[in-house]
Amino acid sequence: MPLKTFLIYLTAMIILSGCSSLSYESINLDFAFYYGQEKNVLEKLLTKFDYVVVQPYLKYNYKNKLMLYIPVFEIYKYSEETNRIKPEWILGENTNWNTYILDLRKTECYEYVFNKVKSVFQSAYKGIFLDTLDSYMMVAPQTEWGNFENILKKLLKDLIKENYGKFIILNRGFHFLDNEISSYIYLFLVFESLYTEYNFISNEYLLRDESSINENKNYLLREKEEFKIPIIVIDYTDNSELAKEISRKIQKDGFIPYVSDIHLTNIGVGRNF
Repeated sequence: MPLKTFLIYLTAMIILSGCSSLSYESINLDFAFYYGQEKNVLEKLLTKFDYVVVQPYLKYNYKNKLMLYIPVFEIYKYSEETNRIKPEWILGENTNWNTYILDLRKTECYEYVFNKVKSVFQSAYKGIFLDTLDSYMMVAPQTEWGNFENILKKLLKDLIKENYGKFIILNRGFHFLDNEISSYIYLFLVFESLYTEYNFISNEYLLRDESSINENKNYLLREKEEFKIPIIVIDYTDNSELAKEISRKIQKDGFIPYVSDIHLTNIGVGRNF
């Protein structure tokens, strides 16, 4: 490990060891999210950001700075992973991303997902980004959502018990947080599309209206204050100047910014650009 990287890591660990929880103000880590496969793009991101979240199929050996993307409730319909699941585990589909939505209430399905996540958690990766945590809301009646929230709590608590000191990033995990989960000092939350939104039908990047921005922003600030967890905001645009402007706004709001294209295949904008 290069001396500079080691000193940054050591400083972070010293800070972490003295805090009951992380805060945006006390530790200045930057995260990028890259779902492409270009080595030169990844290497540029690694020079600009502390950690980069990547897809499992990325084979480059930079694991000391990589975190692995794992869609908890979804698997791609055309991936080889579909051969390892049972038809009765499929709850429905997410047509925007061509994925199956899994029913983690089924014991075998839960064990399959947990073991998949655990195997990554025990690897050389620095942590995991757990995505699609609210996919069940697309296909299950609202009366059943509480059962899924209990499953998510179990999944997180089972992982935290492993206690490997790895980062866990949750995408929109606000709905099932409790004090036990939020006390894990390596925990971050992600919120997508605070200032922008993407229309999958017209393939357009759009700006949100002020009322929507303020409503979501106030909600995030309340969650951040209640649970004392740093929040990463990911926004989407193909306009580089707008990306910088949005990044500045996200930082001013008190969140960690990352602004990129909707497929997360380009070099995005963080705090430093």
